[in-house]
Amino acid sequence: SLQHVVLPDDLDPQLYEIQSPPPGMPYSILSYRIYGTMHLWWLICTVNNIYDPTSLTKPEDMLKIIKPQHVGSILSNIQDQLTK
Repeated sequence: SLQHVVLPDDLDPQLYEIQSPPPGMPYSILSYRIYGTMHLWWLICTVNNIYDPTSLTKPEDMLKIIKPQHVGSILSNIQDQLTK
């Protein structure tokens, strides 16, 4: 579950970019725009310490977005954490 997934605060800057999403956007839609699936909303929330995934993006949001090419390896690392 989401509360068991931990990503380091000092995430390698090469793994992500900073984006300012359109205000009022649900994280599921943002996930779809970036990753082609609505199912990675939790990754956006986890990386940005967003505890209410039902909230909408705000005009001042500057979000860390994991670059799509790194998502697979990050998901593998998370899976390894959860199976330990």
